[in-house]
Amino acid sequence: MDLVPNHPYILAPMRFLSILCLLSTCVVVAKAQTTPGVYHDVITGLTMRFPVELKVLDAQKSIDEGHVAAFGSMQNEAKAHELAGRCMKPILLAEFPDSSSEESHKFGASTATLLMFEFVASKECKAGFKYKDDEAVAGGVAQTAIQLPGATPLSQPLWFDFGKQKLHATFAAFGIRNTSSDQPHGLMVTAAMRYHGHILGWLMSASFLNTFNDLTKSSIELDDGKVYPLVPFNLDDHLQLPVTVVK
Repeated sequence: MDLVPNHPYILAPMRFLSILCLLSTCVVVAKAQTTPGVYHDVITGLTMRFPVELKVLDAQKSIDEGHVAAFGSMQNEAKAHELAGRCMKPILLAEFPDSSSEESHKFGASTATLLMFEFVASKECKAGFKYKDDEAVAGGVAQTAIQLPGATPLSQPLWFDFGKQKLHATFAAFGIRNTSSDQPHGLMVTAAMRYHGHILGWLMSASFLNTFNDLTKSSIELDDGKVYPLVPFNLDDHLQLPVTVVK
């Protein structure tokens, strides 16, 4: 597997960033049904496997409730939310149980989120990108993590070879300079790739390193029959990527 530094892309549109901000901070309560630890997307034929401890949620309802919690009914923000909703279609949203639950203590889980989504490659949604071809847009979408407020980039943008596809990814840490217990640290990776005419994206975040490394071993099975972990390495205790990845 080749791991190669990404080419520079323009920042993702702010309306798209706002949706991912909401997903990473909102409290979600609605649940959806799926096979534990497995999701199959019938449109693209992609199968995703993730930790069975994750609880699958109602992604669209969570986005809507998060927007209301963050912005209330402000008309201008509602319009921005509607625009973002046309560009980012949630496919799968799952979280570890609340840290106060018995199940969470059993698995040693911290707050963690897994989101799989499709970025709609329409003219309207590509308007904020400097380069309009889908590969460049996928690279731009993947840079979401390092563009969120408070993000500390952990590496330059990368891409991984997944068969005939390129998975673009960026890594970021949040709150690493905070000393207050009410401002928890966080780790995040956002990734995106073109697949069968779609731009698919992932956001994975967790409060603690071990949880983050476990979460990012969630995998996808493509039509070549091979299974690829979304992040084929671990961050070390210093939040550094392997030297072979970033050199």
